[in-house]
Amino acid sequence: MLKIMKIAMASCIFAVSLSAHAIPVTDVVSVNNFFNNFNEYRSWTHDITNDGFSIGDTVNSASLSFQFSDDGDWWAGEWARIIVNVTNLGTFEIDSGALGLNVNASGVASLNDDGTLFVSVRNRGGDFYLGNVTLTADVTAAAVSVSEPATLALFGLGLMGLGFSRKKLSA
Repeated sequence: MLKIMKIAMASCIFAVSLSAHAIPVTDVVSVNNFFNNFNEYRSWTHDITNDGFSIGDTVNSASLSFQFSDDGDWWAGEWARIIVNVTNLGTFEIDSGALGLNVNASGVASLNDDGTLFVSVRNRGGDFYLGNVTLTADVTAAAVSVSEPATLALFGLGLMGLGFSRKKLSA
């Protein structure tokens, strides 16, 4: 009986430890737009509720990766302004490749509220192409509540186990 109790306890600890780990949740939006006019912009909303996030889970941090391409024409430089929710993350010179940015606190709060993140890119000079934009969020699943009867049953089993082990020691 003591061996069974040890196995049960180890299984419970293992199950609890699994639920405490953060998991990456990824959402990809294909913007696929060639920006060739000053002030031209594209906006979209990332929705991680379709990708494994449930309302009540916690987004610890998030990042965005923009896949830009510069056609290498005569422009002195291509520039894009990136806005997440209502916060201007800055204006960036565009080169071919990925531009990685961390999502600010208001963006993480928006993800925690409803699982969505509004993103906008505006052409601030030159011409460039924007392909996929990937949002990666570090998510901790919400704790699963144990109903009261189950808690009392576990407590009772623990007391029984202590009683059996004590009886075994005295015999």
